[in-house]
Amino acid sequence: MSLLFKEGKIENLKLKNRVVMPPMCMYKSDKSGELKTFHKGHYLARAIGGVGLIIVEATAIEPRGRISANDLGLWNDTQIEAHKKEFINSSYTRAFI
Repeated sequence: MSLLFKEGKIENLKLKNRVVMPPMCMYKSDKSGELKTFHKGHYLARAIGGVGLIIVEATAIEPRGRISANDLGLWNDTQIEAHKKEFINSSYTRAFI
């Protein structure tokens, strides 16, 4: 069996496999920078599909730092909590931002 489908580790972070989804700019948020229904479905589908690690799309820590007005944001507590809630799930898929 290929090592791709065996458990992996990055430092102390265990991964269910070595399949990694790279970041892709989806441009599906708005000026609020908040996660939308699209994001929830998009990332959940990848997790259910078996991806071991998802690297989230362009996500800015300050509104002026976005590459488009539709990028995700992490500049307030509401956004941070939404990301935590969205990416911690029972499929054992991990996420990096």
